[in-house]
Amino acid sequence: MSKLNIDQKTIRELLTDKHADFLIPDYQRPYAWGEDECATLWDDLFAFSFPNDDFEQFDSSSDEYFLGPIVTFKNGEGKLEIIDGQQRLTTIMLLLRAFYDKFVPGLSLLYLAKTLGLGI
Repeated sequence: MSKLNIDQKTIRELLTDKHADFLIPDYQRPYAWGEDECATLWDDLFAFSFPNDDFEQFDSSSDEYFLGPIVTFKNGEGKLEIIDGQQRLTTIMLLLRAFYDKFVPGLSLLYLAKTLGLGI
């Protein structure tokens, strides 16, 4: 019988875990969220982060946003197969990537240069 572990993690903890290697199994449906679903998630995140359109009302030490369950299964290769939450997790990752590309445009090139020892 398989052992069931339930962990509550922040999205930050989930995405920054150096041992987490995510895999979307073939049996999962393809990414299907459209503009409406993405806008709903964005509007919900924005309303949470800017209560009454005032970012100063947000208290990061006590306010928590429930993204919904992200269910994973560690397969025989040690990869975390996404069982539930694929659409939300993928959308969050796409949003984070868009923020990164928009607000940190030269960082990836700088990182690559330093990694290659180019002394920049």
